Amino acid sequence: MDVGGGGNSASAESRNNIQNPRNVRSAYGLSDFNYAHRLTTSVIYDLPLGTRAQVPRRGHRLVDALAGGWQLTSIVTAQSGPPGSLSVATSTSNTGTTQYPNRICNGNLSPSQRDIHHWFDTSCYTVPAAFTFGNSGRNVMIAPGLETWDFGAHKDFRLTEQFGMTYRAEFFNLLNKPNFRYPNTSIGGPTAGTITSVNAARQIQFVLRLHW
Repeated sequence: MDVGGGGNSASAESRNNIQNPRNVRSAYGLSDFNYAHRLTTSVIYDLPLGTRAQVPRRGHRLVDALAGGWQLTSIVTAQSGPPGSLSVATSTSNTGTTQYPNRICNGNLSPSQRDIHHWFDTSCYTVPAAFTFGNSGRNVMIAPGLETWDFGAHKDFRLTEQFGMTYRAEFFNLLNKPNFRYPNTSIGGPTAGTITSVNAARQIQFVLRLHW
């Protein structure tokens, strides 16, 4: 819990823009980096094949060169979403700062009610009267969570006594699961409450490195 992740300044400087600088305590709420739950597991596994395995298995040199010495890595991440603040599409406060809407009911929907077209209940928020601040508060909306599995495999080749080569294949978001970003939080706008963007889709890269 805090009153902001930075100083009170223009949004172009990526700092917190407090609605009412004369009442900083009114911005007290969930921290921008508050994730209620987060699980991360990482695994490194050496395949038990080839002469370099813990229990060497000698076979054809070509088979050993292709199948031996592989190491697999895996990182699985699952976390709940971060909080976010709602604002008014067309400010009526005439202060130059962010203006929150008025909150007349909770606004957060249950998981079974949410989808990318209706992430929160926009009917729970109204535009404040002219020259007034909204009562919604800071970081009252919870954005979508994230679930991803990154996987890698690499193998070292000994070319000579001095030179070696490493081959690595990396798969980020291996299952290509869509992880949605923040919904539109501009109350009064035509897309309020909808999600129109996602985080990175599956990415694959291959690396070949010569070392000595």
